[in-house]
Amino acid sequence: MQKILVVAEKPSAGADMAKVLGCSQRKAGYIEGDQYIVTWAIGHLVGLKLPEEHDECLKEWKLENLPFRFPIQSSLKILSATEKQFNVIKQLIQRSDVDFIINAGDAGREGYLIQEWIYRLAGNKKPVKVLWASSLTEEALRRAFSNLHERSEFTNLLQEAEARAETDYLMGMNYSRGLTLIKGNGSVVLRYGRCQTPLLRLIVKRDNEIAAFNSTPYFEVHIHYQEGFSGILVDENKKVKTFATAEMANDYIKNNDLKQLRVTRYTEELKKVSAPSLYNLADLQKEMGSKYGYDASKTLQMAQSLYEKHKILSYPRTDSRVMSTDLAREIGRHLESVLPVFSDDGKALIAQKWGVLTKDSIDKTIREKKYVNDLKVTDHHALVPTINPNMLEIFQNQLSPDERNVFLEVAKRFLAIFLSNYTYRAICLLAVSDKQNVYLTKGKEVLEPGWKVLYADDKKPVADESEEEENEISSSICEETVLHADRYFRKDKKTQAPSRYSVSSIISLMEKYRIGTSATRASIIERLMYSKSPYIVLKKGKYYGTELGHNYIALVPEELKSENLTADFEEQLAAIGDGKLSKDQMLNNVFKRIANNLQALKDSKEKLDTDVLKNSCNKSRLYCPQCGKIIYRGKYSWYCSGYKEGCKVKLPFKVANKTLSEVQVKQLLEKGKTGVLKGFQKKSGGTFSAKLTLLNDGKVKFLFRD
Repeated sequence: MQKILVVAEKPSAGADMAKVLGCSQRKAGYIEGDQYIVTWAIGHLVGLKLPEEHDECLKEWKLENLPFRFPIQSSLKILSATEKQFNVIKQLIQRSDVDFIINAGDAGREGYLIQEWIYRLAGNKKPVKVLWASSLTEEALRRAFSNLHERSEFTNLLQEAEARAETDYLMGMNYSRGLTLIKGNGSVVLRYGRCQTPLLRLIVKRDNEIAAFNSTPYFEVHIHYQEGFSGILVDENKKVKTFATAEMANDYIKNNDLKQLRVTRYTEELKKVSAPSLYNLADLQKEMGSKYGYDASKTLQMAQSLYEKHKILSYPRTDSRVMSTDLAREIGRHLESVLPVFSDDGKALIAQKWGVLTKDSIDKTIREKKYVNDLKVTDHHALVPTINPNMLEIFQNQLSPDERNVFLEVAKRFLAIFLSNYTYRAICLLAVSDKQNVYLTKGKEVLEPGWKVLYADDKKPVADESEEEENEISSSICEETVLHADRYFRKDKKTQAPSRYSVSSIISLMEKYRIGTSATRASIIERLMYSKSPYIVLKKGKYYGTELGHNYIALVPEELKSENLTADFEEQLAAIGDGKLSKDQMLNNVFKRIANNLQALKDSKEKLDTDVLKNSCNKSRLYCPQCGKIIYRGKYSWYCSGYKEGCKVKLPFKVANKTLSEVQVKQLLEKGKTGVLKGFQKKSGGTFSAKLTLLNDGKVKFLFRD
């Protein structure tokens, strides 16, 4: 009997698909059934060869060998870490009883590329169809398997994905070598990335703006009325009037302390604010960064787990903020699935507390292009809760606190679009004293909280906390009303430096300049942070350029670090995806630019003292006490660079929920133990103190007495 081979992207997704397809015979690297065989990749099984794997002469970095370029057909290689699973897939493809293949990888540009490169290197000649699933629930998978796509639909997507991969390879390899040899004199490796270098430039630029900023004090005059609200002194253009010194503001108050003022202008405006658009990954990362301090990587990790492991969230790596009409037809079932999370009787809770949720209100939402618009759906629709009959049990008993936080944000945003508008009355009045001094008051009266009741327990946004916006103004106030001053007072302020980029605002920054995609932004940030010689660090939720990062950016020519670089390339990639530009045209242009830029680098006379660069790499260097090799700061721990040779020294960032400082890590490495440290947390609650010691097996243990 002929069979169909299904290739998923990960083992967990493969197991879900095998269950849906009735496959139960577990074997090494795949699960087989009567009609289907389900296997899986483990992320990337195939990558691009290093330059020296093409040509031995390129093992040594030399200027005369730049630039280089290799055809994609000869550039693919099996990655050694996952070679075993690649061979499993290859053997399954070559089985005589396999009729055709279903590409069931992640539905998107990079997921599609992973699969196509596997088939190419495996020598596949069999037909391939494509599964495009928005979630991994049984129902969604059954629907996707009954609506397979033809491979020909994705020809341009493959060209776009390969152009992205080859462009990044060409620029990264050629510029890293060129910068290292020309600007670093070959003594310090200067890594280049098409996305990460412009991002680093923006972070370094902000560092410099803050360092150069000189704060200037200024002073405002405010009034509080006996009628119960406040105002601020403004000029004839209704702009806030400021004073350069406290004395000037005090003199003003002293000379203008009039008790009565007359309302010369009073306006009211009814404002209705609909719920925000649904989340895409970038918006979710920004919200979780702002609300909980999660970095982009952590939010993506939680969302991926909710999608892949728990199956209560749709595909997370999406750029869309809207639903498709196909999804909208099933929206009532999505609501039924998620409502129990908010109450034992979700429908009653919605009706009593948040307004009536009826078929009419649902239909009204579906008609809104702000929420449902096929033209604005990219590879995947916005993030929404899935149709899962076990959602309440999963939410209550299986999610970690971080997963629960992420899911609730998505669920609230989803529910919000079905609730009524946030409605308020915006009030603006101007009051004038006998000396013709003008005071501005802004206030609002909430008439209907609407969708905002979902966020009643959240901390108010800063914009809603201003005294002017929160003034409660009596309805009896109108033009010509006489107001009575209760007191005048001065507010001391100063100009503020630009804010450092936070775990939230850095995503907005990357979106603005089209640096990366929802699928790649977290990894771009990580490459800058967790390399052997970090270019940036994260301190208290803010990003700073390291000394190496600052010196590196000073070395890189403007074109290679411009924040507009990535937007230019993304436009070309989109043109390939739309069939308006060929991959070869783009790559030929890229290679010409690389050659021209390398020549400009060679002709450049300006060089920085590379001792500065070497010092920035070496000044805080730590060494392994067992093998003498360098200790690097990784994503989750400090680790020895000799791990490939078997060294097991690894120091976690946290021990018993206490974060170790670099000084304490240095003590462990150089002295074998720390002093007494406070703040370790007991499992049963409370804290304790102890020393830490580094054992011969490379592990860290508590030391309660010497």
